[in-house]
Amino acid sequence: MSRPALLSAPLILLHAAALAVPAFAQDPGGRPPGGPGGMNQTIAVLERFDTDKNKRLDADERKAARAWLEDNRPQRGRRGPGMGGPFGGPPDEAGRADDGRKGAAVGPTDVPTYADRPLFDPDVVRTFFFEFAQPDWFAELSDFYRTDVEVPAKVTVDGTTLHDVGVRFRGNTSYMMAPGHKKSLDLDFAFVDAHQDLAGVHNLDLLNCNSDPSFLREALHGHIANQYFPAQRVCLARVVINGEDHGLYAAVQQFDKEFLQDHFATGKGDRFKVPPDFSGSGGLAWLGDDVTAYKHSYQLKSTESDAAWQGLVDLCEVLERTPTADLERILPQHLDVDTALWFLAVDNALGDDDGYSSRASDYLLYRDPTGRFHPIPRDNNEILPDGRGPGGGPGRGGPGGFRGGDRRGAPGAGAPDAGGPPDGGPGFGPPGGGPGFGPPGGGRRGGPGSAATSPLQMASRTDRPLLHRLLEVPAWRQRYLANLHELA
Repeated sequence: MSRPALLSAPLILLHAAALAVPAFAQDPGGRPPGGPGGMNQTIAVLERFDTDKNKRLDADERKAARAWLEDNRPQRGRRGPGMGGPFGGPPDEAGRADDGRKGAAVGPTDVPTYADRPLFDPDVVRTFFFEFAQPDWFAELSDFYRTDVEVPAKVTVDGTTLHDVGVRFRGNTSYMMAPGHKKSLDLDFAFVDAHQDLAGVHNLDLLNCNSDPSFLREALHGHIANQYFPAQRVCLARVVINGEDHGLYAAVQQFDKEFLQDHFATGKGDRFKVPPDFSGSGGLAWLGDDVTAYKHSYQLKSTESDAAWQGLVDLCEVLERTPTADLERILPQHLDVDTALWFLAVDNALGDDDGYSSRASDYLLYRDPTGRFHPIPRDNNEILPDGRGPGGGPGRGGPGGFRGGDRRGAPGAGAPDAGGPPDGGPGFGPPGGGPGFGPPGGGRRGGPGSAATSPLQMASRTDRPLLHRLLEVPAWRQRYLANLHELA
């Protein structure tokens, strides 16, 4: 099957546009030492202060909630075990630092509109205008970070104004390490009006592209992945808050029923999120028959269902315990193998420092109505590492390891085959030579927190069962290598 062109000229030109951002929004690219702690914890505030029981807080209720948080937030000097923010610091303080720099004034008449273009069109950069009634909107959103409270705002896009849009700050490092006011945003267009949407979308993430000076990694990953399997759609967007330019963001499709309808033509099925977990326990390892063992590493985002959890346990058991000779017959009953092979190939080829191969976590799983699972990538701002992220060197390539052959997947004389070493070896270069995807010299970063750097990197690691077991089947291994060859 022929594939569409991977990158349009306008998207490439956006690289130059992305660099023209407000001074306060430019990311220095630094990262703190140590690992995260207390991620994904939410303080329940809404029910305590929702006196009129309408499932949201009005201005007076939010004022009372903020006063209570000032005295009671666990991260402010009252931390219990594991209650610290990312990197051990209090998220409500470290993330709210203001360096005093401001963005330029921008109004609706200063930007073009694209009302006739799809929301996730990669060739346009539409502007989101936010209007908060309160001048201390940044402090209020910071106070409600990591809570279940949304703050209402008026949002105007392409000349259409949406009222009472629920807004909250989101993210871990994208919140803690982003300078000034440029934080990632979670938008709920149906916060008050259940029928309100933006181009058919009820929820949207606006990511601040933290530690990505190109502003393109998230959009590039989404654009490429969607050529081959269902993945979150991404485009670039400009954000203006109360008239002040906050620069470029990546607008990312949320993993919700609308995502399922878009990619699978159904809203039914079970949606799992595998949150960041540096222990690597979210890689579909079999943990026994007790479903509670899985609830630490997997989050069911759809309606609670015993069948969904049992399906996950069954998938892990099949991956772990099925003899290799039977895997090709049994596993497709539980897993979309074709999607999984593309999922793994894109993860490898784009050198994701925060994906399945590197951490065995931070991805998504969809269990369709037939009971089959589909892996879906998420949080892809650490692809194509350039030395700024964990484990990356100053470049991505040593000597290319996949040389010769053609672009239809037939390996040449220099291509690793099924009999080659599963780990280490040269980096994976494009057909005909050139730099590989590994660090300088073609070595491996290796170990937890490092992406694969050669075609069969990590294939022998039993703590990556999705990769390890699929590549034990010769036919699937050849399809995986052909996928990598096409991507290169």
